[in-house]
Amino acid sequence: MSKAKTPEAPEKKEINAKIEDAYLDLEYCTLDAVVSSLQKARTEYTRKGFTNLHLESVRDCGCWGSCDCSPKLRLFGTRLENDDEFAKRVEHEAKMAADRLERDRREFERLSKQFGKA
Repeated sequence: MSKAKTPEAPEKKEINAKIEDAYLDLEYCTLDAVVSSLQKARTEYTRKGFTNLHLESVRDCGCWGSCDCSPKLRLFGTRLENDDEFAKRVEHEAKMAADRLERDRREFERLSKQFGKA
């Protein structure tokens, strides 16, 4: 007799996240200032649990269409979900599973009517 498989408790997942307060405006900075800013950012956000820190160029100057504004660098990294993100994801996954089960049940009933029960 086989045992029924017990569902595993969900765990927090790593997510890629924009670091909201980390704009790096390095325009007109010396190379030493740029390196120092990057090292400070790496130290600060590594302590906060971020990994895989990387920079992406963003244009959020508010100009319409293409412009010649200088792009800013925004810091991104990987971190574990926070409690709110985790709760929302688990709730969403449970709702999706319930919806899928209901669709499968309706499909089974439709096919049973069409072909008869086996």
